[in-house]
Amino acid sequence: MRPDLRQSVYDQLHRITVKWEGAPDPEVDKLLNDLVTVERAVHQSMVIVGPWFEARVAQMIRDFLPAGWTTSGPAQIFDPSRPGLRSRSWDIVVHQNCHIGLPPEAFPGSGYPLLPKASVAAVVDTKTSFSRPKIYAAQTLFNLMNNSDELQFSLLGKQMRKIVFAARSERSPESLAKQGSEVGLEVYAVARLRSGPVSHGSDREIICFPKSTQGSPSAIEQMRKSILEAVDSHR
Repeated sequence: MRPDLRQSVYDQLHRITVKWEGAPDPEVDKLLNDLVTVERAVHQSMVIVGPWFEARVAQMIRDFLPAGWTTSGPAQIFDPSRPGLRSRSWDIVVHQNCHIGLPPEAFPGSGYPLLPKASVAAVVDTKTSFSRPKIYAAQTLFNLMNNSDELQFSLLGKQMRKIVFAARSERSPESLAKQGSEVGLEVYAVARLRSGPVSHGSDREIICFPKSTQGSPSAIEQMRKSILEAVDSHR
């Protein structure tokens, strides 16, 4: 007998819930509830849930980009005037279409593994949970021996938007954004996180508390606005 796919045909392994503080934002609510549905169903969240969230956000970004722009990732950035150096890999790189002479895509439309700095408007890393902007911004460039002490932001430059889009954080979205701005990183967190200790096993509870924006832009809207501004200024 074929299963009825209108109902759950798998066990829910983890206790993860979404509790809104105020009226839900439909776009944010859909993203968070889809995410926790995946998380409840699987083990090895870093291997499965992380790439799922990255793919979801990448598609979200591609949906609002203007003609002539797309995303690649994970990918590194290079500056032809500084051979031998590469940025750290970024989950999503927002760049102009059509690149000749680059390492090939895995298949048409899958995205390039390496992009020239001049073609890139923004880089985005996605995190299911994130709380440490200062440590993140302190990452150095890659060289052959991986012993560079130069910060990767120096290669990316000030004009390129450097974004972390997080599903949740132990810090408030406001304090996280403020700490990120102090180190040149835009951080948009969807929800505040409260979780029990891992030692609680199957009784461990994880709760996401998204906050109603009450007319102000949501984390998704803020990221969208920033990327579109970067693309517009890049033309």
